[in-house]
Amino acid sequence: MNYFKIDRHLPHFSLETVNILGQCAIPLALILIGATFADLSQGVKLTNRLQIPLAASALRLAILPALFILTAFILPLSIELKAVIAVQAAMPCGVFPIVLARHFDGSPEVALKVVLGTTLLSLLTIPLWIGIGMKLLDL
Repeated sequence: MNYFKIDRHLPHFSLETVNILGQCAIPLALILIGATFADLSQGVKLTNRLQIPLAASALRLAILPALFILTAFILPLSIELKAVIAVQAAMPCGVFPIVLARHFDGSPEVALKVVLGTTLLSLLTIPLWIGIGMKLLDL
């Protein structure tokens, strides 16, 4: 709409409605994520099969960040892109795998364990990897 300048011909209330709906997206997503976690954790003993979140955390919070930062160090990239890579390398697993596991008849319990495990451990690893990335990449 902006590209074709259609927004100039729309009534103000329609643009305001879209703006208000956009402001609701993040709070609504957080509520849905919490409800999904609560729903899945009802029948799951989170301490069973701890090798799942431990292996996922080792991969997502140790091996992959090291590879991301090493790649950013080797490749001739802009400073801004290196900063983005350093921050993204430190992030835990997102919650979307839970949705995918439910939709494709996978194991949402495994996805929940991976998401919770990497999120909890990321409280320690995020500052570590961002600090390493900043020093190594001269940011």
